[in-house]
Amino acid sequence: MKRSLRLRLLLILVALFSLVWVLVTTASYYAAQHEIEELFDAQLAQYARTLQALTQHELEEDEHEQIQLDNSFLGHTYEKKVMFQVWNGPTLVLHSGTAPDRPMSDLFGFTDRDIDGATWRVFALPGAKEAAAIQVAERYDVREELVNKISLQVLYPLIIALPLLAIVLWFAVGGGLRPLRALTREVGARSPHELQPLPDNAAPKELAPLVAAINGLLAQLRRALESERRFTADAAHELRTPLAALKMQAQVAQGAVQREERMTAIDNIVTNVDRGTRLVEQLLTLARLDPEVTQKETEAVDLAALAAQVVGEYAPDAIRKGVDLGLEEGSRGQIRGLPEAVRVMLRNLVDNAVKYTPAGGRVDVGVSESHQGVIVSVADSGPGIDPELRERVFNRFYRVVGNEEEGSGLGLSIVQRIAELHQAQVAFDAEYGPGLKVVVRFQSQEP
Repeated sequence: MKRSLRLRLLLILVALFSLVWVLVTTASYYAAQHEIEELFDAQLAQYARTLQALTQHELEEDEHEQIQLDNSFLGHTYEKKVMFQVWNGPTLVLHSGTAPDRPMSDLFGFTDRDIDGATWRVFALPGAKEAAAIQVAERYDVREELVNKISLQVLYPLIIALPLLAIVLWFAVGGGLRPLRALTREVGARSPHELQPLPDNAAPKELAPLVAAINGLLAQLRRALESERRFTADAAHELRTPLAALKMQAQVAQGAVQREERMTAIDNIVTNVDRGTRLVEQLLTLARLDPEVTQKETEAVDLAALAAQVVGEYAPDAIRKGVDLGLEEGSRGQIRGLPEAVRVMLRNLVDNAVKYTPAGGRVDVGVSESHQGVIVSVADSGPGIDPELRERVFNRFYRVVGNEEEGSGLGLSIVQRIAELHQAQVAFDAEYGPGLKVVVRFQSQEP
């Protein structure tokens, strides 16, 4: 079951509100308790001073006779929770109906006492004479009852308001998520071929990163689809020629009367199959590099060692053709990259150089380090490429007119693509000649 973002936001807001509510209520409870304690203590002190003033005359005249009060009429139920005593020395002169016959406290000021199984707050005040004392007491449960009532008065509105608040927050969160729903409808209504960017001028600031990420993904998809369309069209065009040649040579072999003619046609078929195989290999290599499948973990690549391996791989072909192929002395350099992709790049560069260099020529491969990075160079003494055509040779399937060597026209396209994946630059050395020198510059990287 999918989780609801709206419900999640609602639960978070209600939980935060409830937490604040609990904290406020707790603080209000203790604040009210403190204030009520202060108020009731002040009342007890006021009661004691009132009694002192009323009984001062009798106490000064040493009247030890106990004053009787009429306790038959109860004015309020709380009267049972309040009591007082007026002492003249050891004599209890005056007391309330609920007060005990013994002193409620032996200390002056405020004290807490357990009287008849209940906790009382007692305030004792010395009288006009040294032996006189006035004591007033109040049960603690009166105070607790009042604090609880005040707390409930605070809680009741909040209890009623919490469901109403949840309903209001539900619609408020829904309104806040309206732009997200609009964005969902915009994306859902598009067909697979509608890859234009989403409008970001009306998107809220919080959704702007999401819209930007989606637009970036759409741009990558557009480039990938365009590359796929271009690749399919180019592949179909280029494969048509070798397939037509294969069909023609097969028909010649079928109609050949002489064995020599038939064998020549079969040799041509094998040659065209080799060309087609080479073309398919190049196409597959390019196809693997075009999609966004190159986001792999890079690793340290020793370019000098890799170049030495490639030179050794093509040495037999160079020897058969009479080309001097070698690696420059002192070559060294290391980058972080994709080893297999870099190997393919070097193979294409060396393959082109050996292929287009005539017998007696030479091909030099070099790897060097500089403060700007690592430089890989492949120089040959072949016919070279006219300066006005050098940019076009990086296009797929482009071949220089008049070139008699077999090829697919994909080699330098693959080299450039692999260089781009490594943030490297491919260029021709304009000052080199005669021949051609291809230079690949890798940027310096942190070890």
